[in-house]
Amino acid sequence: MSDFSPSFIFAVAGQLSFGSAFLGGILAAMLVTVVVFTSEKKIY
Repeated sequence: MSDFSPSFIFAVAGQLSFGSAFLGGILAAMLVTVVVFTSEKKIY
């Protein structure tokens, strides 16, 4: 197994955290949309 430099590992961790936060935000928005539009009682 090859050794990676700490700066490379830090860059990969940053990219993975950005990707997971981005996808999590999209998923949260979709979940809220489904809950709001499928509920019997309207909030507004």
